[in-house]
Amino acid sequence: MKLPIQTLGLMAAGLLIGTALSPVAAQSQQSSADGQVALRSDGALYLIQNGQRRWISTVPLADSDINAIPEGEPIMTGLAMAGSAEAQAQAKPSTAAPPAAAAKPAAGAPPAAGAAPPTQAPTPKPTADTGEALSPEITVQIDLDGSTTINPGDERKVEIKTKKDVTCELFLRLSDGKEQAEDSKNADSQGRCKYTIEIPDNAPEGNATIVGTVREGGKMNRQELPINIKKK
Repeated sequence: MKLPIQTLGLMAAGLLIGTALSPVAAQSQQSSADGQVALRSDGALYLIQNGQRRWISTVPLADSDINAIPEGEPIMTGLAMAGSAEAQAQAKPSTAAPPAAAAKPAAGAPPAAGAAPPTQAPTPKPTADTGEALSPEITVQIDLDGSTTINPGDERKVEIKTKKDVTCELFLRLSDGKEQAEDSKNADSQGRCKYTIEIPDNAPEGNATIVGTVREGGKMNRQELPINIKKK
């Protein structure tokens, strides 16, 4: 059966219009948030690209570590171009829950087979044993010159790293609870407070603690550095 020329023309025009509208329909399926970073209620971050959500892996850092990194210009759009290697490298997490952080080994646990034993001193920890609130914006770090195992009668140089003109306080807490305080001083132009502590000759053996405190404008921050006193 032959169709009239007018009917054939209408059919051809319909096919051309459908072909032209196909990309428009595909583009209309993209989300209005395309190219943006979205935060889900459970804390997971996603980059929205081409109608897909791509999970963004994050790294836990302490406020003091983040604040110590210079701040650059804000990023107001997506993190990577669509189709780039960076965008394709993002893994898709489970919708049930965000990925769990890797478990840390228990304190005092032996190192894994083949792993080199740690050589650096224990990381100082914040404390608020006086009931005062800590102010993390006042940076504080305790550095000990030499081993953390010290003999009675020995001396050690201790340095508190903080901000310029901040008031520093330092004391040694022995295993029997007795404390040996050093004179307070103001941090120098480089934010350093330098001390030399001496372990008493009659200090009991066992775990002791070097406590460093910094104060500024009614606010304070504090860290502890554990040491071990052992007789020769």
